[in-house]
Amino acid sequence: MKRTLYIAASLLALAACSKNAAPADLVEWSFEAVATKAAISDAGVFSWSAGDQIKIWDNTTSAFVTFTDKVGKGVYTAEAPRTSVFSTAIYPASVAAGTTSVTLPATYSADEAAAGKTFPMVAEVSATGNTLSFKHAAALLRFTIAGVSEEMTQLTVTATEKNISGTFSLAGSPAAIAATDGAAGVTIPLSLSETSNVEVTLPMPTGSYAYSIKVGTAAAPELFQASTGAAAQTFERAKIYKLGNLDFYLNDILLESDVKGEDFTVEQDNPYNWN
Repeated sequence: MKRTLYIAASLLALAACSKNAAPADLVEWSFEAVATKAAISDAGVFSWSAGDQIKIWDNTTSAFVTFTDKVGKGVYTAEAPRTSVFSTAIYPASVAAGTTSVTLPATYSADEAAAGKTFPMVAEVSATGNTLSFKHAAALLRFTIAGVSEEMTQLTVTATEKNISGTFSLAGSPAAIAATDGAAGVTIPLSLSETSNVEVTLPMPTGSYAYSIKVGTAAAPELFQASTGAAAQTFERAKIYKLGNLDFYLNDILLESDVKGEDFTVEQDNPYNWN
């Protein structure tokens, strides 16, 4: 793996003051995720973006190290001890709860929901190279609600008797997260200056469950509602489920259940298989 020796001047000064304190031997570690740029386009195409961050577990320190892609080419760097032994990598850094768990947020900003970048992926670090082959750990739900009036202050997505936010265990190969029993949903605060279309892309745990989309205010959260009713939708790992456009003024819409998910595809320079 690429490592460039880095010793901070402050640590050298500290070593000069104490014979018993050895300076930390830091190096720059670099890992390459095999795709050019992280976003999901309308067609389901995946790409990295400058500023993306991942966390990689260091077995030596028993802690995560945050790595950053500075230019959007899928090359992640960070400074860490030379003795580090890295294992599990998780994207994005914000969802990493442990080497075998991720946390899906209960709240997204409208911009985060529109960008759809908070979907969990997992990769295992190779003992012989610095390439990370990420695999999706959840499904994605994508929809647009057209003509939302500026008085609306929140959008919520909930599942019937299932958690779609919170901490989930990674299980299986490839690792995936499954919906657990509960009622934890997702809220997206809205701050619209005029009647607008609201675009949303959310990660969804795998499993079969009914779900609802609601738009309203804190006092009246169900002015608009679209749901699968009692019917269950099956969400599979590495699938994106795209609903037709929903019109805000059509209240209480019955959504189609059993929407067929499309495979994620990846924009890439190299012929690696991503899934």
